[in-house]
Amino acid sequence: LRRWLLLVPPLTLGALLSHEGMAILPLVATLLAWFEMRERGRSGLGAISQSRRLAIALMLLTIAGYTLMRVRLVGLDFAASLPGETPGQTLATLLSLFWHGLGQVFWPGEPVLSDIWPLERALTPGAMAGLLGLLFTLGIIAWGLRSHHPAALGGAWFLLWYLPVSGLFPLQRLHDDTHLYPAAWGLVLAAVLLLYQLWRPLGRQLSRSAEALVYTPLVLTLALLTALSGLRFRDDETLFSGEIDQDPYYLEGRVMLAAHALRHGNPLEALNQGNLALESVDNDKPATTISHWPAVDAHLYLAEAQFALALLDDAQANYSAARDLRPGRAEPWYGIGLVALQHNRLPEAVAALQAALQRRPGDTPTRLRLGEALLRSGRSTEGMALLLPLVNIGAADNNALLAITDTFARQGQPKAAIAHLRLALQQKDDPELRARLARLLWHTGQKQQAQQEINRALQRGSDNQLVGEVAAEIAAGFPALPGTL
Repeated sequence: LRRWLLLVPPLTLGALLSHEGMAILPLVATLLAWFEMRERGRSGLGAISQSRRLAIALMLLTIAGYTLMRVRLVGLDFAASLPGETPGQTLATLLSLFWHGLGQVFWPGEPVLSDIWPLERALTPGAMAGLLGLLFTLGIIAWGLRSHHPAALGGAWFLLWYLPVSGLFPLQRLHDDTHLYPAAWGLVLAAVLLLYQLWRPLGRQLSRSAEALVYTPLVLTLALLTALSGLRFRDDETLFSGEIDQDPYYLEGRVMLAAHALRHGNPLEALNQGNLALESVDNDKPATTISHWPAVDAHLYLAEAQFALALLDDAQANYSAARDLRPGRAEPWYGIGLVALQHNRLPEAVAALQAALQRRPGDTPTRLRLGEALLRSGRSTEGMALLLPLVNIGAADNNALLAITDTFARQGQPKAAIAHLRLALQQKDDPELRARLARLLWHTGQKQQAQQEINRALQRGSDNQLVGEVAAEIAAGFPALPGTL
């Protein structure tokens, strides 16, 4: 018992991390425990055993702790309001979603990745009929549970699991057909039990040949449909491109394609998909629909693509938009710091990167860029304290090493500057780096090594401006110029 109770919190947390709809687990556990106690002739929630009450309490505590942690780290970020301008429109939309989900279970097909759904504008006769049907279903399930009918347990299971998907629960996604799977188990249980009870009084059994005749075509058809469906699911690009072909307003699909393009080094495609996603928000059709709209990610991916394409002002605008939507996330602040660093707005870069590091402590790229910004702004003690430990473990990149080199050179420590330039060259054999190293070696009297380094730089980048300047200095025999690189 003790081991079982110890497993409840991590399992509950794992379920929550897979999807926030798993917050429904305590209600499901209570339903199952209550139904089992009724089957044993014990009524009331107080009849549930002490061990199960402890397990349900642990689930609730885990969910409460997870929720508090999430609010503290990233904010609620849940569906801010129900769809519709009036309560009647909201109710009509939720009823449509409910009966749509019911139809998806009884007529199974491919999951619809796009969760876009039309908003109902009023309580139409169809919506009123749906409301009456829902009330009738609830009445039948209540009567079945009171009568100890196991099929009612399946109906109650479906309603509980489908509750988050129907929009009556604070989720990031208001509607997504892929969440129907656990709910469908309840309807399958109810249908099988009802069919069994209908079949049993007839006293008949299918022969083996009849079973093969019924089930073999069904299995082959499902296998074929699954194989054909799997062709679209082989990678993100194929999957989301196919979904967008069916639904051009599938905003999340475009955001996922932008992320895919960035992962594969194609910022131009990411720029195109990000712009299409943001432009779609202003179209008439999405204004009359509900949809999961990851606006923060859209702005971030678009900004990343613009930064890679040197569209710095546009990147700044999108990083700022992402920050305004989610101030608790580190990525927007990091991006704002990068843009400010590129523009040499050093105080702004330091402030933004410090905000990013505060939200994501210990992140190496953020520490590198913050250290670089501090050194370039003259705050050498703080910058060195951030960067030197990263140099010691081999985590410093070229930009950070160059900032350290410049700082050591200004401080009159050429040997330390040369050592860090050599580290940078080990990471990337760049003509400009060799020219900087040649200049330092020449100014410290190591003329033969300086000539060797500038010759290597000329072989790899004779058309580079800095390489040409340093080559001219060495050829002219310029004297040492302390503190210059």
